[in-house]
Amino acid sequence: MFMDSIISDSNSIFKFLKQLDLDLFLSKPQFNHVNQFLNLMIQENYQGKISAVKHCHRTSFGRFLTDSPWDEEAISHQIQTYVLSCIYQRSYQTQQPIYVMVDDTTCVKTKPSSRATHPIQGCSWHFSHLHHQHVYGHQFVALMLQCEDLILPYQIIPYEKEKQSKIELVRRALMELPKPPYKGYVLADSWYTCEALLQTAKQVGFHYLGAIKTNRIILPKGYRPNGIQLKQFAKTLSLHDLDLVTVGSERYYTYLYKGRIRGGHVVQIILSCAKRLLWKKKLYVVL
Repeated sequence: MFMDSIISDSNSIFKFLKQLDLDLFLSKPQFNHVNQFLNLMIQENYQGKISAVKHCHRTSFGRFLTDSPWDEEAISHQIQTYVLSCIYQRSYQTQQPIYVMVDDTTCVKTKPSSRATHPIQGCSWHFSHLHHQHVYGHQFVALMLQCEDLILPYQIIPYEKEKQSKIELVRRALMELPKPPYKGYVLADSWYTCEALLQTAKQVGFHYLGAIKTNRIILPKGYRPNGIQLKQFAKTLSLHDLDLVTVGSERYYTYLYKGRIRGGHVVQIILSCAKRLLWKKKLYVVL
């Protein structure tokens, strides 16, 4: 318990935790621990170390994080319900679409010694697009919800490759979403663009908007039934096939493909490239 820390009703984080009714799922010492830790995390000089907690013995706080009995799923459900309420209410009020943004990140840890008897729980080797190599650490799959200028974290899920894939994690999270009041879009990179998530997004009332790899097979007229890879199809286009559009201060050549991809889905694919780089680099692809 934080003996030297007095939590007042004027504390904004305290009031927010109360609003979520988290005190129904946590004992008073647990609630105080959570409140103090959240206050610590938003400080500018916080570096993610438990040793930065000044008002509690490190061992006591570590024991709270690892051994203290509290219903993690119930608390996560409370937070997710609150986020859904905020985002969907904003959509009802503004009649604007809801965006579900999907991505993952890796918290890199020090490689464990070969003699280590107790390596960090949940750590594994993951490929990092940021480092362009495999790194050791915890990986998390995150879903953010947005409506207009309101952006809130919905789920941050630890990824353990031995248990289930990232695709399955995201598919289950999407299945829990209510149908959007107006329009809804799932936004993701090429790692997540697959048959399962296209189907799931459609099932829950969302459109899917994401990057796809250039080796994806499309089925335009003249290339059926076997189809052609996007990167090969792009080479068949001439300047007369492209449209020139302006986004901010940049100009892009674009081509819109409407048709089927392998798997049977009818989609719209935009191939685009900055005007200054045309024919010099690969076309970017968005689904």
